[in-house]
Amino acid sequence: MFLAFSWLRSQPYYLIVRYILETFTKNINMKITDKFSPFNINGKIAKNRFIRSATNSHLDNIDGTISDAEIEMYDSLGKGDVGTIITGHFSVAPDLAYRADIAQPSIGNDDFIPGISKVADKIHEYGAIAIAQISMAGEKGLTPFDFNELSTDRMQEIRDWFVEATVRAQKAGFEVCRYISHIGICLKLLSIEIKTYVETAMEVLMQTAFACPRKS
Repeated sequence: MFLAFSWLRSQPYYLIVRYILETFTKNINMKITDKFSPFNINGKIAKNRFIRSATNSHLDNIDGTISDAEIEMYDSLGKGDVGTIITGHFSVAPDLAYRADIAQPSIGNDDFIPGISKVADKIHEYGAIAIAQISMAGEKGLTPFDFNELSTDRMQEIRDWFVEATVRAQKAGFEVCRYISHIGICLKLLSIEIKTYVETAMEVLMQTAFACPRKS
């Protein structure tokens, strides 16, 4: 790696650009038709290999419900012929105060299923696979708290929130449920910064994954 970097530094800029472009194109030597070919996700066939990555829109209502603007956004994505669409993150907490922000939609109780179903229905309208992303904001939320201060019982309760949210996502029509891991509780469960409850934390994380129902 060091020798390669030294060689790059010694070359004229146009040669460096040429080298990078040639290397890049070799590594992605794929026929354009392959990108439009179907593939399997959790037993479902996606119509192509284009995926809308999980991105928070900040478009939803402050009461945790899905807004018309959110539905319009998924309508635009569907019209773009994206084969798989991952939503922004739904909060699993029953209490709206534990959301990541005031515009984050909730999946914290059954009352939110009808609105969330509209998202799945809009994604399916264009033949795309619908993946629901769920999260628990933790220290990044509107009511932040220190993970290390949680009792085992509290951690078990949060585990149950994830399981129940997964069931609601399935009832709403989503094919796959994705746990957000770059913020909030899931990140903390995997973080080397955690000094206490490490064994319990990992146990809870594994219990959550195995407790969530799977579609056949």
